[in-house]
Amino acid sequence: MPDVSKDKKIVLGELIGATDLALTNEVPLSSLHPFVIASLIEKNGEERVLQRTKRRKETDNPIWCVEHRCFFLIEINTDLSKCTDDRVLFDVRSKDSMDPFRCSRFGIQSLSLRDIYKICEDQSEERIELQLESPVSTKSKKILCRSNTPSSKEAFDVTKVQPMNDSTKSVQSTKSKNLLAVRFRFATSKDLAFMEELAEQPKQGKIVSILSEATKNIHRTFGLEDKEVLASEQSTNDLRISNYANVFAKKTIRGKDGVRRNRVQPYFDPKRENETTYLSEKELESAMFESSTEWIQCGTRTEASLGKVYLEILQCEGLPNMDSGEVIGNKTDAFVTVVYEESLVQTDVIDDRLSPIWPSWSKRAFIFNMHHPYSQVFVAVNDFDVGNSPHDGIGRIAINMNHFKSDVVYTLKYNIHPAANVYDRDGLGSITIRLRKEIYDEKKFLLAALQPMPKLHVNMKCEKTLPVANFALYGEHNEDKYDIQLLKSYVYEMLDLKRDMKYVVKDSLSSLVMWRGQVKISEKVYLPIHSMIAFTVGTYVIERPHLLPSCFFLTLAWIMLASMTYRHCHPSPWHHTVNFTDYFHMLTERGAPERKMEIRKSYNKNEIEKFICNWEHRLKTDYDASWKEWELQLEMDRIGCEDLNTEEKKTISTDPYALAYEQLKPRLFPIQKRLRGYCDIIRTIKSVTTWEESLISFWITFTFLAIGIILLIIPAVAIIHWILRVIVWVGMGPWFRLYTELKVMMESGPGTVDPLQLNNKKDRENHHKRTFSQIHRKFKEQYKDARKKGEEALKMKAMRVFRFGKYIAKVPRKYSAKHYDYPLPDSYAKHIALAPFPEPKNITVVGAQYLQGEMIPLTEDEAKEIEVEKKQLSTFATENKDQSMGGKRNIESSLLEPLLEGTEVEYDSSDEDLNIFLSFDSSSAESKFADGKSDVRMKLVHSNTDSTNESDTDTSIEEYGIEVIACEKLRSTLIQHGDNTEKESGIEMEMIYST
Repeated sequence: MPDVSKDKKIVLGELIGATDLALTNEVPLSSLHPFVIASLIEKNGEERVLQRTKRRKETDNPIWCVEHRCFFLIEINTDLSKCTDDRVLFDVRSKDSMDPFRCSRFGIQSLSLRDIYKICEDQSEERIELQLESPVSTKSKKILCRSNTPSSKEAFDVTKVQPMNDSTKSVQSTKSKNLLAVRFRFATSKDLAFMEELAEQPKQGKIVSILSEATKNIHRTFGLEDKEVLASEQSTNDLRISNYANVFAKKTIRGKDGVRRNRVQPYFDPKRENETTYLSEKELESAMFESSTEWIQCGTRTEASLGKVYLEILQCEGLPNMDSGEVIGNKTDAFVTVVYEESLVQTDVIDDRLSPIWPSWSKRAFIFNMHHPYSQVFVAVNDFDVGNSPHDGIGRIAINMNHFKSDVVYTLKYNIHPAANVYDRDGLGSITIRLRKEIYDEKKFLLAALQPMPKLHVNMKCEKTLPVANFALYGEHNEDKYDIQLLKSYVYEMLDLKRDMKYVVKDSLSSLVMWRGQVKISEKVYLPIHSMIAFTVGTYVIERPHLLPSCFFLTLAWIMLASMTYRHCHPSPWHHTVNFTDYFHMLTERGAPERKMEIRKSYNKNEIEKFICNWEHRLKTDYDASWKEWELQLEMDRIGCEDLNTEEKKTISTDPYALAYEQLKPRLFPIQKRLRGYCDIIRTIKSVTTWEESLISFWITFTFLAIGIILLIIPAVAIIHWILRVIVWVGMGPWFRLYTELKVMMESGPGTVDPLQLNNKKDRENHHKRTFSQIHRKFKEQYKDARKKGEEALKMKAMRVFRFGKYIAKVPRKYSAKHYDYPLPDSYAKHIALAPFPEPKNITVVGAQYLQGEMIPLTEDEAKEIEVEKKQLSTFATENKDQSMGGKRNIESSLLEPLLEGTEVEYDSSDEDLNIFLSFDSSSAESKFADGKSDVRMKLVHSNTDSTNESDTDTSIEEYGIEVIACEKLRSTLIQHGDNTEKESGIEMEMIYST
């Protein structure tokens, strides 16, 4: 790690990758193994290796990531005149696959330290492409022998980088191959700590390897050391259930009161061992509903946080037995996995219980920071298995947080299912959770819904955790893979669309025309409000056709609001969502209406069961009726058949179904993906129109209302009339043909003709070449952008793997499934004003997996620290610049405050004149410092320690009398061209005041 002084800055460099590498002699791609050596060439000819990357095998477009040692540090003197001849040499080579001690050179290029410093100031972290130049010698005997590397300017031709601007961000050259991409920035304290940990890694031979111990050190440096181990990553010896004390201890006892008590799983309360080792069923249930004593928080609050989600796993009921040996008491060992945004947490393992309960002192309570309004909470129940056996998935749920209001404590019970994207699914037990959502700023939360959902991933260190995470996110059937059951489900879902559309149209029109009750006024009173609106507006607009444009958008908004009203007519309160009015109050910063919400347990349970039975009866009746009609139609066709042909007999295949389906994969999988795309569109439209995604529905409805109201105010008919005039006169006139011909000629050049009017074979060949050249030119333009995106994605993946684990699960950006999970009637909720939610205590903060920034990405907490550091440096530099101005200085009241506090301020000026006049504007400072006036004498002492004669020190002293507003201390030290150890020269200003 370089020793940083005040007159030097540390620059972080990154070797991004290379493009279109090629040797002078034609070498097959399998023989290209490129790597880069970055060296510092000093003005005296000495060379120091800064970094040597690992080789990328069999590629001519390599990308170097953190595991390939792509970062290096450069120490640059801030006085650029002292480093004019110093430069960084980039030597790109390919290791010889036959001789390990030889390599071929693609080319070299260099950048002076002055240019790198300017790049850090003007184009920090921007991608710079360097054209590699062919050196005099293209062969090197040994890779690690530095004596064979050019060490002076005469050994090769150096192309200097011109000052960069927006139009030229790379070194231009006539060549299009052998491009090396690099970028630079001034190193931060986090960068230096990261590089220091990388430098201290153990070595294997001469190659630095990234080992787990070094990764742990970096986690400690960044505050990301895992304080909690996931249950799925624990070995048998790590689990409490494997202790001999638990195995051989009594599982049940009978107390003095005659009550039978069971041994508590996963362990007793450490603070109450005697009272909580054995508990009865009622005592354990009471302990379950108590407030959690231990919480795990994923990350800390930052400026990007919208709120928090508090989640507690209480119990599971009716789980199937996933283990063999139930006769001898070997049952499901359940644990719960929760995934929210880029955080993954797990509960303790409950051994041999089909209805496990997590008491208040166990690991069951989690706090998540919310970064996007659309984020879902994925909860899955798994069975823990030892050894290499995977942890079996039992069931899962996906919780839409937009169904719940802020500051309400929900105790929710869900049926769990192994999948949500298949047509038929069976419940495998239930899970009970406690949930609360807290939003910091409701308007900010609502506006954040207009931003697209970012790509989210979860990393883990253990391979066994990957299928557990994927099960929580996608269930038993992954839609990105070939699955015949999914293919069938997509077909049935498309058929259900036809049925649902028939229901919607039939029910809506019959309700509207027949003036049936649509809006609930009281418990048993419904009024036909929508029929009234349709009749009144229709009779008014039909006589005023100019209102039709506005009426069209207002009608769309009305349909959305009617759909919301219909949803709120469902007897179950758990099917309701936040309504349009509440969202509108959030947008206008008035806040949602204060309602102390309370939903009692088993509320309206009979009506809910009745509604579900009637709906299922309707579906079954219509389904059976459609099949009966189809059978009767087949019978009718058979009776009246007029076909006289003979049916050909075909051999029946004896292959199993699974093998047949697998053989059909090349043909069926594309159909499955296409059907999935159709189903995704259908699901999205359905979720918006039914207010399942209430935030999107609100913004769409609000947009329709706004457009409709605006069209009522402005002359919409006249505007549409003029738009149509412009389209017809401009786009359909004969002059458009002339414009098209000129445009084609300018883009394609002279000689462009209609392909149907080519005369001979040569013209057709030229037309073919010209067409393909245009395609290649367009591809090259798009390739650059795609290459940059690919580089950033690959480097981000490598950094996430390096810091969080090598196994990655992709978190869905939006929840799209056939089935949605709703709480059961046994759920209940209370506002925190009615049931105070105790503030969580004993919170263990674990590192969040959010990374942002380029080069060395940081977590939000780290980035926040760096921003504070940059602001302090920027303020410091501004004050420096103001104080370094020559001539008379006027220190205003804004600059007086740091002097009064005794702050040391750097003074960087080459002016040695001591006739400095300082004047204070006492009138502007009077409002801040009203302690009375004082007569202050300022003594300026100039010391020159470079002088060989000690008697010359402190030879120039001048005193000035200044009237200022006094404070307790007036002292500041101005340092001129000094460092941390000793001052070569300086000015000391001492203020002595007296009343």
